[in-house]
Amino acid sequence: MKAIIIINPKSGVGKQLPVRTMRDMLVGFDITLHPTEYAGHAAEIARQAVGRQIEAVIAIGGDGTINEVAGELTGTAAVLGIVPAGSGNGLARHLHIPLNANAALQLIARKKITEIDYGIINEHKFFCTCGMGYDAEVSEKVRRQTHRGKWMYARTIWQTLGNYRPEHYRITAGETVYETAAFAVTCANASQYGNNAYIAPYADVRDGLLNTVVIKPLKKREIPVAIIRLFTKKLHRQPEFMEIVAPKLSIERENAGPIHIDGDAIEEGKIVHIEVVSRGLKIFGI
Repeated sequence: MKAIIIINPKSGVGKQLPVRTMRDMLVGFDITLHPTEYAGHAAEIARQAVGRQIEAVIAIGGDGTINEVAGELTGTAAVLGIVPAGSGNGLARHLHIPLNANAALQLIARKKITEIDYGIINEHKFFCTCGMGYDAEVSEKVRRQTHRGKWMYARTIWQTLGNYRPEHYRITAGETVYETAAFAVTCANASQYGNNAYIAPYADVRDGLLNTVVIKPLKKREIPVAIIRLFTKKLHRQPEFMEIVAPKLSIERENAGPIHIDGDAIEEGKIVHIEVVSRGLKIFGI
């Protein structure tokens, strides 16, 4: 099987797994290695691989690298291999792909191919979650930071929480319309953001549906309990939790502003349209 490995050198996995080791582990694959050099480079390499009819594209890196590559492989015959090497690893965790690089490569070597869904929000593809509200505000502020790290994220989350004001949303799913104020609205293809933060515990990347979670306004004293439930797959027990399961929906909000797509923030208008594409991506999986 002709394959390429796209690796983000900053992930550090390249030092842990020399090319020779990768070749030895991926028996039955004819591989070449392509390190990324700048933002968007992984997508370019994957696009060229599809044009050359490469059968498998293995992405080694964090969520950003995985999403860039996956976005170019949807609707094609190429199969995505995931070797998670980031901090969140949302899609890998949902799919039970090992976080250990050796184990992830061993999984790919089995050549078991499955198909999963992906989502589209205003023509932008996503694989785990997209949304608006508090989460998107945090993502937008993180995007503007020059230094990353756990303390930066913690500080940004806390500062945003102190100033954030919920918006009013009108959500249309089929013939049903929901109107409510919300702290956050998240459309989930997979069950979690990453780091085992389960925003939609019952979401399934193979069911042809999106689980849209609406978190209604929270009092400050309720937030610690909601956070605990987020990390224990019990967020659905929160009284402010509402879930809409549908293949397609539209959301109208009060103001234009940021939305997040698998954690990356972009600016969009007041109205967004979201839908799922069933079984649109081939991956090596369990």
